Amino acid sequence: MLVEDNPADAELVLRRLQQDGLSVASEMAQTADEFTQRVRANHYDIILADYNLPQWRGVNALAILRSEGLDIPLILVTGSLGEEKAVECIKQGATDYVLKDSLARLPESVRRALQEKRLREQRKQMEEKLARKVEELGRKTQIEEQNRELELRPREAEQATRLKSAFLASMSHELRTPMNAIIGFSQLLTDETAGPLNEKQQRFVGHVLKGARHLLQLGGPED
Repeated sequence: MLVEDNPADAELVLRRLQQDGLSVASEMAQTADEFTQRVRANHYDIILADYNLPQWRGVNALAILRSEGLDIPLILVTGSLGEEKAVECIKQGATDYVLKDSLARLPESVRRALQEKRLREQRKQMEEKLARKVEELGRKTQIEEQNRELELRPREAEQATRLKSAFLASMSHELRTPMNAIIGFSQLLTDETAGPLNEKQQRFVGHVLKGARHLLQLGGPED
């Protein structure tokens, strides 16, 4: 697109590009509103803008491109531009500037700007592809971690069961020895081997004997 208010200058610019072998199909915008409408409705490879226009400056097109989220190289093609203004335009995002009395340099500047744009697009595509790969890898890693956790849970449950069984077996063994002693001595008392018991004593010894036998049964059979 040409941002230019002088049709004769626009014709000179297009002719210079065509003479250098560039295929050119262009539209022209003179005002900021017209420029905004065109970039919203169409796709442009490059923008060539005059710096001094009746109602605005071509460099202001850079702000419009940024607000629209468009990455289109813009080259200022102007009659005169001081060094200070040129530096400021480059800082604002202009790709290059070419004076109208030095149009021989314009085709090279256009080719370089288009090449830089292609490289930016390729880099963006690679970055997006890399981001997708990283996201896919993250999801894959998360799934693998979940699978490992699911695999570990039965093993942990089995280990807990073994530990529980070992604990109960140990407790059963530890309880069996004193329980046997209690049962044995209680049986001796019940048989009155050590002497006669009154009714109350017999009842107490009976409770002890019954409780000891019950605890012994809870411990399970001896291995």
